[in-house]
Amino acid sequence: MGNEKNLINLMEAVLSENISVERFRGQYENFWNFELETDNLSTIECKVFEEVFDVVVWYSPFPEERAQIPNYVDEATVLRAVEDALSKLCEDER
Repeated sequence: MGNEKNLINLMEAVLSENISVERFRGQYENFWNFELETDNLSTIECKVFEEVFDVVVWYSPFPEERAQIPNYVDEATVLRAVEDALSKLCEDER
């Protein structure tokens, strides 16, 4: 396991409430866009991490924005995506 462990650590941190969803969003996006070496990922890992990214980029902490822009998602949606991702990654390890 290489630098993908950083993404897993981030996901575990947001689920355990050690970091906020807003901070998670920023760190996850930054890591995905500028640091992650996808060549070192399995097909499943790449797909799962991308699924989380595709949710994270639409996160908005503002209910009024989410009401006006249908693609924007709330904190609960981000947390569900993270839970699903970690579950899929655990299944892949078996």
